[in-house]
Amino acid sequence: MVFIWLGRVYRKLQWLIGGKAPPRNTQCSPLSTLPVLHEGFNQEFLQASIERLQGLLQRRGFLYYQTGQFDEVTKLAVEAFQQANELLVDGVVGPLTWAALLYPTLSRSESSSADLKKHVRKLQLCLHQERFRVKLDGVFGARTERALKRFQKRYGLQHDGICGPVTWSL
Repeated sequence: MVFIWLGRVYRKLQWLIGGKAPPRNTQCSPLSTLPVLHEGFNQEFLQASIERLQGLLQRRGFLYYQTGQFDEVTKLAVEAFQQANELLVDGVVGPLTWAALLYPTLSRSESSSADLKKHVRKLQLCLHQERFRVKLDGVFGARTERALKRFQKRYGLQHDGICGPVTWSL
C-alpha cells in the first residue's frame, strides 16, 4: 500500500518537476514535458549534472564507464539502481532517485560511522531549519528521531523515523 502511494507521489513529483514525459496521450498538457529551468541552467550545468550522475552510478557499481551523455547504458544503469533501491523503475533521475544517490537511508538503529555522522548532521540541520528542536551533533538519537517523525507527519509521509529518499527529497 505504501509503495503504491509512494509511486503515485513519485510520478506526480516527476511531472511537476518536469523530469518525466507523460504517456503519449493527446489530452496531456505539453507543460508536463518541459524541464525545470532556473538561473544557471545552461549546457555546462546540464553536462556537469550528467557527469555527476554517472560518477555516482559508477561508484555504486551500476555503471562501468562514464560517457558524458545520458545514453542507453546510463538509462539502464539508472533503472538498475532504481530497482535495487525499491524506487519506481523508469530510467528518469528525478528528486527521489537523486536523493537515493546522494544520501543514505538513516535511522536510529544505524551505526554512527564518521561518514553517516555527516549525513545525520545534514538531516539535523534541515530539521533545525524547519524549526524542529534538535542538537546539531551528528548523532541520530531520540530527539532527532522524534523531530524526524514530526517532520514526516507534517508533510503527510509515513512517520516511521526513517529518513529515506522520499524524506530527503522534501
